[in-house]
Amino acid sequence: MPRSNTCETYTPCFDWVIEATGCQATALTYGVVWRYAQMANARCYASCSRLAAHLAWSRQSVMRHLQRLLARGLIRCPNPEAPGVTRQYVPVSREAWLAARGTSDAQPDARATAPVRITEQPEPDPVHAEQSRRIATTRVEAPAMAQANEPAAPAGISGQDNERPVASRDTPCHKVQQGPVTTVDTRNTTNKPSRQHGTAARRDPRLLLLRKLTGRWPPAVLESQILSALGAEPETVRLGDCYRAWCARGYNPMNYAWLFDWYARRSIPPSAASERRPPALEASPESFARWHAYQQAIQEGESPDEARRRLDL
Repeated sequence: MPRSNTCETYTPCFDWVIEATGCQATALTYGVVWRYAQMANARCYASCSRLAAHLAWSRQSVMRHLQRLLARGLIRCPNPEAPGVTRQYVPVSREAWLAARGTSDAQPDARATAPVRITEQPEPDPVHAEQSRRIATTRVEAPAMAQANEPAAPAGISGQDNERPVASRDTPCHKVQQGPVTTVDTRNTTNKPSRQHGTAARRDPRLLLLRKLTGRWPPAVLESQILSALGAEPETVRLGDCYRAWCARGYNPMNYAWLFDWYARRSIPPSAASERRPPALEASPESFARWHAYQQAIQEGESPDEARRRLDL
């Protein structure tokens, strides 16, 4: 079998971190920090976004569990106050963590073998503890603001205690710069009220009819004059005939003289070409040839007067 060039990677989940925190998600966060700390200087230089990508979590979830690890002394941050740089994290070994708490492997006390407790209370029921651990595992992706509405966990498990809001991007994970943003209904708001007001003012059915015919809104300075020319009930057929005749004669489509003159006066003036009559010619082959040449010259864009002058008509 040929060897694969890709190297399989994994994130460890330490049992003693689960026992210390009572949360498997927090232990996974410790594992991904420990994984990056195996490189240079034994420190994790990865950002919270990169750590979250390895665990398929949101950035806020990783920041919440990093804050929990910092509070329990399971990781250290050498640069907590450095502004504008990525936080560095150093994972604390099991021996160093037990030594800092005054315990050892040879003589473990209740705090090393059981989840850390804030106050001395009776150990919770095993069934109740297992249910609480499942709740803590399934709500890894829940936002920090939703923790206030979730059912309270037993006081004996420190992983379910009250937590502060998640810090912002430019501050350390264990410090809060500002409070949560109040939820506001923005469905009926707009960034540009003036544009919305202008659109509402153009909702006259007559202006909509004119826009459908010409393909554009009329100028605002001519709206009152246009509405007066259209009348209360515009004649759609005659309006279309006037505009089509105006465009067919090569006039400017943006000029509204067809509306003010032709439509308002109820008459479309005859075109200059229709008033011209072909010159009286004799019924001879030469006359038909000159007449044919005259028609071709007109179709090619030559002036009628110039064509008559050139053909001696």
